Amino acid sequence: MMAMSRLPEGYEDGRFHLLALGVYARLDFMKVLVFCGLNKHGGTPPIAPPGQLIVDPHAVL
Repeated sequence: MMAMSRLPEGYEDGRFHLLALGVYARLDFMKVLVFCGLNKHGGTPPIAPPGQLIVDPHAVL
């Protein structure tokens, strides 16, 4: 999996979880992760900066 997000300044790309291993990775720009998709996995949406009250359109599908 490749992380290639273009988010506004201050936003974090989110985190990717490998549940079977109990670990997560931050999805920084241009990060590549290799894993077996047959195991349980998931992630978070982009994370807004502290104090951001309005949902930015970049944070939703």
